[in-house]
Amino acid sequence: MEENPIQIPDGWRKVALGKVLRYAQPYRFIVKSTNYDAKSGTPVLTAGKSLF
Repeated sequence: MEENPIQIPDGWRKVALGKVLRYAQPYRFIVKSTNYDAKSGTPVLTAGKSLF
């Protein structure tokens, strides 16, 4: 039997992440230009890069 060091509150239950969250491949979010306008208000994070 698996030990769980974290106490789960009453009324909560453990489920697989895939049951509550759908993952989308990020390909459609990859941008072609790294010239970001700071006035847009939308931060951009690319893997291996800094937050712009």
